[in-house]
Amino acid sequence: MDHVHDEVLRKNCKFLKDNLKMEGLLDLMLEKGVFSPKMADEIRSKETTCDQTNTFFIILRRRGPKAFDVFMEGLKESSQTLVLERMEHSLGLDHVDQIH
Repeated sequence: MDHVHDEVLRKNCKFLKDNLKMEGLLDLMLEKGVFSPKMADEIRSKETTCDQTNTFFIILRRRGPKAFDVFMEGLKESSQTLVLERMEHSLGLDHVDQIH
């Protein structure tokens, strides 16, 4: 993962833990091949939402240079507008359409 993307995740850690909806996003990450079924099961097995989110981002950071872009795309596809806008703002993007 790009250093800038990692920094955006770090700076928004609390916000993401409080606002990220894991289930729809996790399915999209599976569909797009960023996460394996085993990884998704590991995330789902965590008892608390906070632990699920922590595990999600630990795995995401290890999934290569395209993982963050797929994460952003997944936010859009899972209608997580609040989170998407916060991430875009942190990246200095003006519009959702600039992701692609």
